[in-house]
Amino acid sequence: MDTVSDITSRLDLVTFVGSYVKLIKRGKNYFCCCPFHNEKTPSLSVSPDKQTWHCFGCGKGGDIITFCMEIEHLDFKEALEKLAELAGVTLERYQKHFTPNKDLLLEAENFFAKQISLVSAKVAQEYLAKRFLSLDDARRFNVGYSPASWDALVRHFAELGISPDVLVSHGLANKNSRGGFYDRFRGRLMFSIRNNVGRIVGFGGRILDGDEAKYVNSPESTLYNKRHILYMLDKAKTSIRERNYCILVEGYMDAIRCHIAGFTNTVASCGTALTQEQAALIKRLTNRCIVCYDSDKAGQEAALRAMYLLQEEGITPRRVIIQSAKDPDELLLEDGGAEKFKLSLKNAMPLPIFHAHLRETDLLDEATKDEALADLVVGLARLSPFDFRSYKDSVSKILGLYSHDLQSMVDRARNSAEKRSDPCAFVTPTGHIDPLKKLESMLLAVIWQEPTLLSKISPDEIMLYVEDQDIQNILFALSDGVTKEKLEEEWLLRGEIRPTQLISAGNGYLALGFEGISLERILHDIKVQNIKLHYDLLNKKAKDGSITDDEYKDLLMYGSILKGRNPRK
Repeated sequence: MDTVSDITSRLDLVTFVGSYVKLIKRGKNYFCCCPFHNEKTPSLSVSPDKQTWHCFGCGKGGDIITFCMEIEHLDFKEALEKLAELAGVTLERYQKHFTPNKDLLLEAENFFAKQISLVSAKVAQEYLAKRFLSLDDARRFNVGYSPASWDALVRHFAELGISPDVLVSHGLANKNSRGGFYDRFRGRLMFSIRNNVGRIVGFGGRILDGDEAKYVNSPESTLYNKRHILYMLDKAKTSIRERNYCILVEGYMDAIRCHIAGFTNTVASCGTALTQEQAALIKRLTNRCIVCYDSDKAGQEAALRAMYLLQEEGITPRRVIIQSAKDPDELLLEDGGAEKFKLSLKNAMPLPIFHAHLRETDLLDEATKDEALADLVVGLARLSPFDFRSYKDSVSKILGLYSHDLQSMVDRARNSAEKRSDPCAFVTPTGHIDPLKKLESMLLAVIWQEPTLLSKISPDEIMLYVEDQDIQNILFALSDGVTKEKLEEEWLLRGEIRPTQLISAGNGYLALGFEGISLERILHDIKVQNIKLHYDLLNKKAKDGSITDDEYKDLLMYGSILKGRNPRK
């Protein structure tokens, strides 16, 4: 058995998918709302028998490796590495001392971690003491220190035989105009940034002395894309699932303080602008999020934007109002801070109420009231009628309006938005399901389960009636005696995902009332659909007068076949 087969045979797809989303069993298969597009009705099917998954909404599908790649934003090798660890399989290591990205960043993290305990890191130790964090806390949350020296990290890696150019490509060093190299992070408190599977992808560095930028992060790369990262999600995801809500804060220190205080379902957006990708990460774990951004004006406005984004992603957002402190870190350091924070979470405001209160002052000023009211009404119009109706009376009271007047304003704003919107935005990603493609994927799935069935189909039938070139190639390969294992190995080596997606799509369609359908019936229906496709094309030419004599004969033949339901050429 090859390494890939060994890994996949040890893992259960249902268990793996169920660790990210809530699955519901229907018959033999399991279903859930697809985590790869926004939907309210479950359309992603997981087959425990065939160990494949398929979404009928967006068309994505495959096996456990493709699901891991999609859900974690990993390439094939990275996904295989994660699954190997779960399966207890040892992958053959790279020949280099460091594997690309991962080991090098881990070595940098270890370097920063050692520095923070040294006498030379007094400025970092004083900062931690001022923020009431111990060195044990720093070790627990992977907080380190980058020396103020220009090239301490470059020299450290040089001793290990690692070129400075490699450090530049990994965002750890820069190159000056004279060709020299220097550390990207100098004299900073270092926060290790990990993705949701716990893999280190970059660093955030806070300046401790001097007038440089307060924060410097690793540069964007294929490994580190801040739009897809929520700080501490790797530590928080289990707690988020168990408590069924997420606490969203702004920065590193807020997240660390919350975890120390026992609020382990906390993540940080590391900046004030939440992204749609970050909201989608939260959606995979829970449909409730409490936003705890800073209490200053910028934090309030950022919280409002984040809440609307969360709402559109299908998450119910609430806003914590902190009265005696500027952020969760400061509040939790007060006497009884944990209890105060717990009470704040309990009393968090729903989005419509928070938006109305946030604009309350501006609504009292003649110079700003029209703009403030328009901003609020447009925002409320973005909510579903059900979500708005629940808070309509409360918002009307805050604004000093009659309930029906507010309803009229929101209705007008909603109608205006719908008229301006692109009608294509309401079309599902896959649009209309092509019946021929559906049948062909079912044919492939049936034969994939039992390749000996190919003896019932002639090569001519495959050539004549199967339109999809990939499906043709797979069927011909199987008929030539190539094993499924060999095909899978070739696809994985070439990084081809579509073949497994076609098989999983076919399995998904079979599960929707077609389980047990005969090969003969599927092939018959494929022939009918294929002939109908040709008939429609020729019929169109007949109507516009461009049909030839031979094509007209074919048109009559196809029409006769379709009427008799006996598709033979």
